[in-house]
Amino acid sequence: MSNEEPNYIVAIGASAGGLEEINTFFERTPHDGISYIIVQHLSSDFKSAMVELLSKHSSLLVKEAKEGMEVYKNVVYLIPNDKFMGIKNNKLQLTDKDKIKGPHLTINTFFNALAIDNGKKAIGIVLSGLGSDGSEGIRAIKEAG
Repeated sequence: MSNEEPNYIVAIGASAGGLEEINTFFERTPHDGISYIIVQHLSSDFKSAMVELLSKHSSLLVKEAKEGMEVYKNVVYLIPNDKFMGIKNNKLQLTDKDKIKGPHLTINTFFNALAIDNGKKAIGIVLSGLGSDGSEGIRAIKEAG
């Protein structure tokens, strides 16, 4: 792993059932200076095994995101099941889901933060989501360049 900032950050939004599509995407993803951040809709009560599962389909390093973790190129970061995630100054920021009232729009939350923090280096992909989660965030990324 290189401890260098990525050329681009690709954020992928998906529902918990999007595992097959995510695995297929990463089977041929090269080491090209990009970092990937997967934002899934996961139950707070369900501990995800996504790191282990995705690691079998990707040559990139796969990690569960932690508070303050820097984003480096050629790494895949996964949102923890019980958190919202943002990004500021190229560091991941995590917030407990139980501290947020209302619907858990995890994809919009991250995509909006990514647009603000990374502008033209931000790329958003929505594979699936909860209702319109991801739509607002995709617009923010587009407007940021």
